[in-house]
Amino acid sequence: MKIKFLLTLAIVIFTFASASAQSTKKNTTGLPEGCIIEGGLIKAKQGFHFQLSADRKTATIINAKNNVAGTFNCSCSAGKSGSCGILQTGDAIKCLGDCGCSMFTTSSGGIKYSINLSTGVVKKI
Repeated sequence: MKIKFLLTLAIVIFTFASASAQSTKKNTTGLPEGCIIEGGLIKAKQGFHFQLSADRKTATIINAKNNVAGTFNCSCSAGKSGSCGILQTGDAIKCLGDCGCSMFTTSSGGIKYSINLSTGVVKKI
């Protein structure tokens, strides 16, 4: 009886863990090609560079052939007002401002992802 109970419990736990992992996988993605997160910054890999918009709210990552690999946007956190902008230092960017600014990227399919620069997690929103 104990063995049957433990086996059933193990199956339930495995099923829950598997469903949770699949759910997480669907909601996360990698950064656009040519980028890494390092030390709280998004850095361009060798052969790539960032180009900032005039208002400094958008950064485009461009490869050596001048093709766009992806874009990043910086804006105030939900429900907050103020100003945000992307600061570029050499081959790295970060999002700064006075309203809990957040960095986002959008996939080629139009899906928006938030980027946690502390943990390196890119999550579907």
